[in-house]
Amino acid sequence: MKVEAKKRMDLILWVISTFFIFATLLLHSPWRDEGQAIMLAQDATGFRDLIQRIRWEGHPMLWFLLAKAAGPSITPLIHGLIAVLTNAIIVFKSKWPAWMRWTLPFSFYFVFEYAVISRDYAIGVLLLFTAMSLWNGKHRNRMNGAFILLLLATQANFFSALLAGVLGLPMLLENPKDKNWYWRIPLALFVLTFTACQLTPPETGGFASERSFDIDKLQHATQMFTGGTLLPVYLTPSTPAISILFFTNGISLIVALGLLSFMTLTLRKVSHQIAFAIVSFVILLFCSIVLVGFARHLGHIWIFYLLLLFVESREGSEIRPTILLKLLVAGQLVGGLTHLMFEYITPYSESRGMADYLENENIPAQRTAVFPAAYGAGISLLSGEAYYQPDMDTSMTHIIWNPDSQADYYPKDVLRRLFERYQEGEVYLITPINMTYENARSINPWKPILQPEEINTHSESGFAESFHLYKIQLDSLSKP
Repeated sequence: MKVEAKKRMDLILWVISTFFIFATLLLHSPWRDEGQAIMLAQDATGFRDLIQRIRWEGHPMLWFLLAKAAGPSITPLIHGLIAVLTNAIIVFKSKWPAWMRWTLPFSFYFVFEYAVISRDYAIGVLLLFTAMSLWNGKHRNRMNGAFILLLLATQANFFSALLAGVLGLPMLLENPKDKNWYWRIPLALFVLTFTACQLTPPETGGFASERSFDIDKLQHATQMFTGGTLLPVYLTPSTPAISILFFTNGISLIVALGLLSFMTLTLRKVSHQIAFAIVSFVILLFCSIVLVGFARHLGHIWIFYLLLLFVESREGSEIRPTILLKLLVAGQLVGGLTHLMFEYITPYSESRGMADYLENENIPAQRTAVFPAAYGAGISLLSGEAYYQPDMDTSMTHIIWNPDSQADYYPKDVLRRLFERYQEGEVYLITPINMTYENARSINPWKPILQPEEINTHSESGFAESFHLYKIQLDSLSKP
């Protein structure tokens, strides 16, 4: 195929992938963790307040700042634009063979996981690929730009920070006589300290605050890496199929190590092979100690692998068209297109049943509040979707915990928020938390404060999210 024909095909396929991403975004009902980040950013009263809140989340501030600035209605579109720009770099800036450039924009991570699902991972991937596209040791300004972008990537999430640190280390180890060395080192130390402060959970708990090595977590991480790399396909909307080979016991670890070894050998530079092995080990270890790893976490091993291939191709090294690499890309392509199909045929709406109940029982939306827990989605009382959009769903109140202590898990503080919003009278509260039992985060019983209504509804969408509905009488006697 002639060069001009290839360029036209590059543009055509990139436009098609762009259409797929935005078309799916228009149909996508955001997941709980998507809505959680947007709700948190929306409720923050200022920069310091935002920093305090995100310490509970385990992620730095970059995505939250974007969500705060864009607002809940625009944020998903911003996320789609980020994914489209990443695909543009892959298609137009890489020196990969045509079969890679034309398939990766339709693959699992680039058309769905880091495209449709609006979380803080996509912005990190974009910054990393953009930095590598600027990487050129012969041009000081381009190198400085790449270094700044890597520093920004550290503010996306832990995994982007890890990848940025490994990729940026050669810049910090450059010739100390170079004048750029004097500002890069202090700036990198400042960003490292600032990032550590954001990722340090509060004394009273927070995301991933309990850290200990767990063999079951390691087993889960290896399964997620293997399936998320070979064939990332969901059997149902809520249960990820690790792959057609769902490895159990110690087999998944052996398979994961074998896959990592083959991927390492496809890299041409020894330094890249060492870096890939170290990063893979750290991510697997992190997901065995700090959190339960899923595709969105373990996928950064695949992203780092592609970044190294990206650098090698731009340096003139040809990609080794091994059977393994073709199989991996093919599996990613199947996974991406399958997930897009799932978005069309199985819409995610775990709160539809609750919304229908409220309408059937004539419960006023204007007097109904939602209190989301760590694993509970917000509910749009107008659409029934699991999302909170204050610009559109003005009848719904979002109650979020205190940024300093999560004290709003206590019923008295929930009541305080209700009084602030509704003054007095009869109100309703929807929450995944069973207020009739003592909450694990609390030393106070719930029952004397909030009396539950009889409903405990389950959605028919297949997610089986349990929502409790409470009717509360706000008066001077119950005011905390």
